[in-house]
Amino acid sequence: VTLTGTQFVERGGQIQLQCNATGGEQIAEQIDWFKDGNIVQGKKFQ
Repeated sequence: VTLTGTQFVERGGQIQLQCNATGGEQIAEQIDWFKDGNIVQGKKFQ
């Protein structure tokens, strides 16, 4: 995992997450993102 860009954003600000998943014989059908142990749903999390 490589992280780039700003480490913090202001409350209500936007952040873009990008994952470059490679390797293995099967392509991942889905990548899940988590914040504070909770899965991030859709395009927003508060």
